[in-house]
Amino acid sequence: MSSIEENIRSFLKNQGVEVCGIAGPERLDGPPSLDPTYTMRGAKSIVSFAMPMNVDAIYDFLSKKTPVTHNIDQMIYNQKIRHIAERLAAYLNTLGYKAR
Repeated sequence: MSSIEENIRSFLKNQGVEVCGIAGPERLDGPPSLDPTYTMRGAKSIVSFAMPMNVDAIYDFLSKKTPVTHNIDQMIYNQKIRHIAERLAAYLNTLGYKAR
């Protein structure tokens, strides 16, 4: 039987996410905003993930050639990541976990 961590990683991989991490309370020592219960009462862990962006657009931005392509890429990926996070929360809810 798969663990919840394996289910999360598999779900995110199917969504196109290349890198993800799951941190429990022992890894979240710091300001109150780092405490998962700050945003959701009873939370015990945080799932984080990243997706690759357009490298050429980043180089154009950093070299001051043009910020436009990178800004558009950022906007598109911010929307994609938000939608993936919402789908992940819905998936975890169907498994009986509280998620936001």
